[in-house]
Amino acid sequence: MAQSNLKEAELSYKAALSEEKGVEANLLAYEAALLSAKADLDDTNIYAPSDGVILTKVAELGEVLSPGGVLFTMVDLNKLYMKAYLPEELFGKIKIGSEARIYLDAYKDKYFEATVKEMNQQAEFTPKNIEVKDQRVKLVFGLKAYIKDNSAGEAKPGMPGDTRVKYEDNARW
Repeated sequence: MAQSNLKEAELSYKAALSEEKGVEANLLAYEAALLSAKADLDDTNIYAPSDGVILTKVAELGEVLSPGGVLFTMVDLNKLYMKAYLPEELFGKIKIGSEARIYLDAYKDKYFEATVKEMNQQAEFTPKNIEVKDQRVKLVFGLKAYIKDNSAGEAKPGMPGDTRVKYEDNARW
């Protein structure tokens, strides 16, 4: 009888060990499923690549997008620039880093300090949207003058205006 009880206890013990391993395997599977669900949930959050202002909303609520799809068009108002066109005869006088001032049509008595950070190295004909016809037939070099401080957010993308670039250190504005 004792022998039989011992055998039965050993079988119960082995069954319990086997059941424990099964429960541990299930626990690992559930933990993996939980991590996967958390990752899926994190993928539903949308993060902007930088600070900025949303200009246009491209996608609608509930719309299914492919990975990397565009939701919004946004701009960082602290990184605005004015694209301007430099006459060919001034190309050698203006350099990257030259001081500039941007005068926006919306602000009659105000200008924005700027710096030339980009200059095209190939001449082009003045774009057709330039107002004066005789200016459109001249060769020019495109440049970008970046506003130094727009912390008040007064300058907005697409605002028309003029750019003046200082090409002599002692020149007056």
